[in-house]
Amino acid sequence: MSAYGKPIKAFSKLLDQTAKRATKARAKGKKAPSQYKAEDFVADVVGFWFDSVQAWLEIASPGSASVPVCFIKGAVGSQPRNVLSLSDSLDAPPGKPDLVGVKLDGAGNPSAAVIQKNKMTFNFVDADTSDEIDVQVDLTGATQGLYQGLVYDGNQLLGTILVQVT
Repeated sequence: MSAYGKPIKAFSKLLDQTAKRATKARAKGKKAPSQYKAEDFVADVVGFWFDSVQAWLEIASPGSASVPVCFIKGAVGSQPRNVLSLSDSLDAPPGKPDLVGVKLDGAGNPSAAVIQKNKMTFNFVDADTSDEIDVQVDLTGATQGLYQGLVYDGNQLLGTILVQVT
């Protein structure tokens, strides 16, 4: 999860868990005779305390250490596609990256192979949610190997695209 919207998500999760706990307690208390005992009360208080600490920890912690990955595998000359799921919704598709070869040659230098960004197509999978991008790559003229590109929106890393050309 990215840091954007994190406090709201953590607080809403806390409210949801508290509402469920209160609903169960009320249902137990309404039964005749009341089945809501002292140990239930203690369990609810301790549970609420743990839920609130968890919410504060989620708010205080930085964004996720890993970003979503879109892995595409295709043969030279094909046009494979896959979906990149995003942590947040976007207003418009982000800029397309060049896909750079990550395989090392015999001397230990990175491959000079590049799949240009104009060979890629980005489209939202669902325009309403806009949190998944359909990624299609034209592998016409590509050389075999593994390629990687990072998808950014401004300064925020949204995901990684890995393409294996066979």
